[in-house]
Parts: sequence; C-alpha cells; structure tokens
Amino acid sequence: MSGAGLTPAELVESQIRDSKLAWSWVNGSLLDCSTRSFPAALSKKMRMWLVGLGYGQLVALKHAGARGVFEHATGQNMIGGVPRMQSLPPAVVRYPPPPKTPDEPRVIKQRA
Repeated sequence: MSGAGLTPAELVESQIRDSKLAWSWVNGSLLDCSTRSFPAALSKKMRMWLVGLGYGQLVALKHAGARGVFEHATGQNMIGGVPRMQSLPPAVVRYPPPPKTPDEPRVIKQRA
C-alpha cells in the first residue's frame, strides 16, 4: 500500500482494493480452515502484516469486513487485539478441525 507516484485519490483507491483482497483472503482461509496462498495483486506490505496474524486476529478481521480492514490498515479505526499494520514475523495459525462428515456441523467458537 505504498503511494509512490499516486495522487491522494489513487492512493485511497489502491488501499481500498488491497483491503478487499486481504479480507477475501482472510475469509477464504477461515472457510478452508487452512492458510491460502496470497493473491498476486496483494501488496507486499499487506502480506507482511497478514502473515503474522493468529487465528483470533483473522476472525476479528473477517468480522470487521473489507471496510474494517481498510480503516485498521490506514489507522482510522483500529480493531481491538489486532496489531497495527506493520511487518510481522510469521505466525502459526491453528484452525479448528473441519467436520468429519459433510452433514456434521462445524464447530465455531463464539467470542464472549
């Protein structure tokens, strides 16, 4: 999400696009119960941040939506428990186990 050579409007548009890609990646990874590969169009800065987030932090981003990811990444409205956007060391994400059969409901832990 760097702004080299972009107008302010183009920078915001780029950040919105990056946040949508990030939210889609988070959502897909949580649905798959497995970390997906990053989309090629996702910025390096966003990748270096997402790679360091744990399961609970990814769930918080999912619930925040793409707009929430954008607002957090730009420092406008921080999401509790999620570190500011910065380069983070890679985290090991522990996803809940998938259902054993297609008819078995998924176990989803609710936050209190």
